[in-house]
Amino acid sequence: MTETERRLIDQFLLVSRIYDRVLRQAEAGLTVSLANYQHNRQFYRDLTDLIRFRQEFFRTIGAFLNKPVPMVYQLTLYDQISRRRRSYTLDQLPQINPRDLVRGTVVETLRYPTLKMAVRRTYTVQNHHLYCDQNEFLMVHQSMQWLDGLMTLKLNLDDYSYWLRANQISILAYT
Repeated sequence: MTETERRLIDQFLLVSRIYDRVLRQAEAGLTVSLANYQHNRQFYRDLTDLIRFRQEFFRTIGAFLNKPVPMVYQLTLYDQISRRRRSYTLDQLPQINPRDLVRGTVVETLRYPTLKMAVRRTYTVQNHHLYCDQNEFLMVHQSMQWLDGLMTLKLNLDDYSYWLRANQISILAYT
């Protein structure tokens, strides 16, 4: 191993130890694990992280789930600095420059037009990081309690999805 390679590995190991220490400190102050916040989409590192998650979702499980009950995705950015509002479809996500939004709000909407239902998540952007403020469920444009909405969605999707009916996949996978 060369000296340069050793220095790079040393640097990696140092950063890894620092990361482990910061993770332990963060989890000591949180009510649940950081992984739980991440799994429930309570934060994203940045806009790129959210975009990658949604693109991967629609390439994998979303493509599979989308066949019996179509889903329509929209991402809306409200820039607090420029006061601009921009909306993007799933196909337009690669056009987004994540550095353009330093402070503001991100709203992602996943609609099920045939069921007249939608899931809306609102994130505050602070220092490029996204923090979830609200999970909202809409049925015929009326707001419902989150859990009631999920259960209603599940009941409506049961007829279309063996995997959901057999509890092989969670209703959250549809959101």
